[in-house]
Amino acid sequence: MTNDFVVKLVDGALNKCTDLRLGTRLLILIDGIQERDGWWYVPVYGETGIHRLYDFYDSLARAEEELEASGLNIQLIPANAPELVC
Repeated sequence: MTNDFVVKLVDGALNKCTDLRLGTRLLILIDGIQERDGWWYVPVYGETGIHRLYDFYDSLARAEEELEASGLNIQLIPANAPELVC
């Protein structure tokens, strides 16, 4: 599996599973993607910031379940938006 393929799969799962109450689109921090021991670690952040953390974590959990059901080892990691990182 390649980074591009992982991004495509995760983006699809996020679009399908993101709670509309969240009020923002979830994006992938592409430079932060890592693969270790058969697992992919994918940082995810809110396009306009996250104000409802419960809905954010719920959306990540539902997307991970979707990916896991497809037999994929992908862990979604909450991240800060790139412009917020010092």
